[in-house]
Amino acid sequence: MSDGQRRASSVLGERVVDSMICIIYSFLFHAFVLQHSGSFPVVEEVSSIGDARGHALLSIAGIAVGPSGVYVTDNLQYSIFRFGSDGSLLGRQGRRGSGPAEFRSPHGIAIWRDTVVVFERSIPKISIFDTELRYVKSFNTSSLLTDIEFDADGHLYIACFTMDERERLVVYDVHGKKIKHVTLRQKKFSSALASALRICFDNKRNRLIVASVFANVIEVYDKSRKLITAFSVPGLRERAELKNGLPTDDVLKDIAVNSKGEIFVLRGEVTPESQDSFYGVLVEC
Repeated sequence: MSDGQRRASSVLGERVVDSMICIIYSFLFHAFVLQHSGSFPVVEEVSSIGDARGHALLSIAGIAVGPSGVYVTDNLQYSIFRFGSDGSLLGRQGRRGSGPAEFRSPHGIAIWRDTVVVFERSIPKISIFDTELRYVKSFNTSSLLTDIEFDADGHLYIACFTMDERERLVVYDVHGKKIKHVTLRQKKFSSALASALRICFDNKRNRLIVASVFANVIEVYDKSRKLITAFSVPGLRERAELKNGLPTDDVLKDIAVNSKGEIFVLRGEVTPESQDSFYGVLVEC
């Protein structure tokens, strides 16, 4: 895939599993699962998910990969989709609404063992399903969410848009009960929007990795959630300038880590249009 093709695609979510980089490119109702080979960002297509002839994906918002399949949220179809590694559709759940197994704007998604959680972009709500996409329960959070992820022990870390540092990164159990909050190094923000976070876990080393979307800071915390190190991605502003509520430059869109402890960073612009142009860089911690 050439640089031009990469930039013409719309990268809406990614996660790293060992040496496999699962990146979703939204392109003509189609998604590709790509594999890292050699120096990033050289990738090769492994399989595809969704197509206009069959199970079309209209607006991919989130992706999670587990032993039971590849799970994708589609906010135009108000649904979660479950696919096999070969791209076959294994299940679908959801419709528009505010009741059980209903969504207004399904967005981020995370998996731990037999539990799948989905948060909504426009309301502070999390829905819980099993891996067969059977509905379990829902619960509300104090603020709109920016990311969710499970640690190795099944604790659900929830990142929120908020000026309250005690609510910015909160830990829940798998049943939706709040356990504690995580104190982060960066505490002051000009607005709730500027507080946006992306999170992932290096479970092999018991580390939490937190990226500040608009501040170009990546922080690494140990098992007790004490800061180990913090660094910035070369080529990005120290703090993104906002115009009409949107950054004028590239920001940190997403992060992931593989079994070697390498941190993958998705950086790119944010625009009002659905077809953003993104590209990725690799930072080794």
